[in-house]
Amino acid sequence: MSTSCFVQRFIQDLESATQSLTVKEKRATAKPPRWIPPPSGLMKINVDAAVLKNSGKASYAAVARDATGLFLEASSFVVAGMTDPETLEAMAVREGLALAIASDNSGVVRSISGLGSRHYDQIIKEIKARAASFLVTDFVHEGRLSNGDAHTLARGSLFEVEGRHLWLLSPPCPPDGVCNSYNVE
Repeated sequence: MSTSCFVQRFIQDLESATQSLTVKEKRATAKPPRWIPPPSGLMKINVDAAVLKNSGKASYAAVARDATGLFLEASSFVVAGMTDPETLEAMAVREGLALAIASDNSGVVRSISGLGSRHYDQIIKEIKARAASFLVTDFVHEGRLSNGDAHTLARGSLFEVEGRHLWLLSPPCPPDGVCNSYNVE
């Protein structure tokens, strides 16, 4: 009798483990992150910042694409001694200021919209002054999953020398991060 109980419990445990693996597999096959294009006729610049823990080194990056997902340009800036994520994100917005900006930091987007005061208010003032020179600007908060290229470029730039890095004709490719264009359909 005890052998029969053992076998039944073993089979139940095995079925439970199989169901658990099936659930994990379904989660892994979820929709991949999708870049959100700007309106037709505009370009979009995704920005992000990254900090290398315990080093005092950080970077921020901007990646520009047109409404079809075609790469236009990218920039990253590596700094030492700056580790506040929101200040770095504000600096990324300032770096990438153009016709359309999308950031994954809602605090910075709220500050630009005049909804808050932060320790990086001077950077916000510079962003607003630069934005005034454009016909159209739109500051948008988007989640990290829609901001993959800028995030990857900011993280990859942490291992570069300090200063500005610029890509005008072709995107940085792995291990730097960004490559080719999105297929927007």
